[in-house]
Amino acid sequence: MKNILFIFTISLLIVTGCSKESELNDSIYIPDSDYSNLPAYTEWGYNTFGVIWERKYFTYSTDEIPLKIIKNDSTISLLFQGYNPYDYSYGNYMALKFTFIDSEINEYTDLLSYNDHIINFIDEDVKVEMTLGDTEELQILDGEIHFKRAQKLFVDDEEEQIILSGTFSLKFLQNSVPESMTNGRFDFGINDDIFYDLSGK
Repeated sequence: MKNILFIFTISLLIVTGCSKESELNDSIYIPDSDYSNLPAYTEWGYNTFGVIWERKYFTYSTDEIPLKIIKNDSTISLLFQGYNPYDYSYGNYMALKFTFIDSEINEYTDLLSYNDHIINFIDEDVKVEMTLGDTEELQILDGEIHFKRAQKLFVDDEEEQIILSGTFSLKFLQNSVPESMTNGRFDFGINDDIFYDLSGK
């Protein structure tokens, strides 16, 4: 009987631990009150993003990890992965990748320094790429990403992740036609699982 009770207790602890980790990595959709096809702006680590692209929506997908952070020597890239609202010949996958200079970010916890931080997309050391089948660097006309809040998330008095939330918008040329993305918002829980250091690789 003692052996059965011990095995049950261990099993319960394992399931509880896995459940907590899974819940922190899942995406939670809360619709925006004005744009119901977009997630609302939140600061809870809901692992969502969305933006209006002309008359459609580029949003996170439950099929992809919505954000990956890539350090490569002196640059940091934010890879937003989600759902392609336009050309299905490429499948449903779409990504936006924002790359900029920042040699101070060496691990995910360093992203706390981004609290209330703005990066202008028209700066010469910033690159924005779009993946729809092929990957192309966008010719940016205007835009920025505003990291409104960077905060620590504690669970049972233990630091579990960083929550990075903010807004973004951009204007760009695609096939010589000007287009825009507006009302962008993101809310990500970030830990070492989605932070990739490719420096020197």
